[in-house]
Amino acid sequence: MSDSTEPLVSAEVDLRGYDFMPLFGARLFDSDFYSLCSDAEFRAAMILWWKAWNQVPAASLPDDDRILANLAGYGRNLPAWRKIREMALHGFVRCSDGRIYHKFLSSEAVKAWEGRLKDRDRKAKWREKQKEKDATETGTGQGHDGDRTGTAASQRRGRNVSVPPDSDSDSDSDSNKSKELCHADAPHQPQRATKGTRLPTDWQLPPVWRDWTTAEKPSWTAGYIDQVAAAFADYWHGKAGQGATKTDWYATWRNWVRQQRDPPATTRSPPKAASVPKAEEMTPEEIERRYGKTSIPTGWGRGVQP
Repeated sequence: MSDSTEPLVSAEVDLRGYDFMPLFGARLFDSDFYSLCSDAEFRAAMILWWKAWNQVPAASLPDDDRILANLAGYGRNLPAWRKIREMALHGFVRCSDGRIYHKFLSSEAVKAWEGRLKDRDRKAKWREKQKEKDATETGTGQGHDGDRTGTAASQRRGRNVSVPPDSDSDSDSDSNKSKELCHADAPHQPQRATKGTRLPTDWQLPPVWRDWTTAEKPSWTAGYIDQVAAAFADYWHGKAGQGATKTDWYATWRNWVRQQRDPPATTRSPPKAASVPKAEEMTPEEIERRYGKTSIPTGWGRGVQP
């Protein structure tokens, strides 16, 4: 490695938070590096490539064995690190700023940085365009509605005022959308969110949802509907990941209800008739209690045939 080489990436190139790093399989697995490296060397190289991608400047690493060993997963075990160091740093060159740069990753990092700058510029232009649109609507609203603002006028005409991304109102907006979806009064055209939200922690089955369930499942009792709602809440509160967010919780509830089995029907057995012993098996006293003294046949009694 040479110290005279200029840095391969500008100092401002920062790809932190960019969770994608290109990996060209054909180029990698057909390379001399892959043919010659050991498993430990390959593993360390892959880790260092990813660590370099998230350094500033991107695609570079500090030229210090203690730091490199730690980044590669060897901690403070410098002797073990030095055994695989040369091959693990295959493709890196030392530059005049005291850091080492991976030649191929550097070219890809520059491309990714240019893409990030274009995306930032696109968002800035979008925000500027929204500001101009809001200003125009505000002026129109004052001209036609007197003391009403353009925002109120645009909402009255059925148009929503857009909120630029990354604004401070995003979290409040998402929370409100979630509450509106789960406590909506109108069952036929519920308001839809453009971004999925989790089921609110204080969710209770709305009356409108209960009415729909009763109509859909006439055999369900109110208690059984409560059981299904409790299972619904426990399932979605306990679920993690992207699948736990929905844009329309009312539709999710309807699908949930349709997939549930009806409660088992409770059948009652007819009451059994009281067992009446035969007269010949009764004592005279039992016959008298059951039939009365005047109706006792002569000679009847336990073990005595009439």
